[in-house]
Amino acid sequence: RYAQALGLDAIEHRIRQLAERLRDSLRELPRVRVLDRGKKLCGIVSISVEGHDPRALMRTLRERGINTSAQGRPSALLDYDAKGIDASLRLSPHCYNTEAELDTAVDALRGLIG
Repeated sequence: RYAQALGLDAIEHRIRQLAERLRDSLRELPRVRVLDRGKKLCGIVSISVEGHDPRALMRTLRERGINTSAQGRPSALLDYDAKGIDASLRLSPHCYNTEAELDTAVDALRGLIG
């Protein structure tokens, strides 16, 4: 009912808008590589951070109340081999997230990676 009240098209638009904003902010961080590619990207934002284990970043961010996930190579063998990585950190904004929450996540990540 919640989704129907908001409208599925509106939800999709909001998620894509937030994800693109997040990608743009993450691209500005040193040693961060946004891994997403394609013409129509979804709301899952995947990154690698040079010199940092995504699982360790995930745990620290979660301790700070920032929900992220990490995905290892076995979950995406072909994609990760093509990108030359072993794992990624994933952030997934949803329609209920705010721009301020995205900024908080980016700032926290900036602080962790120096």
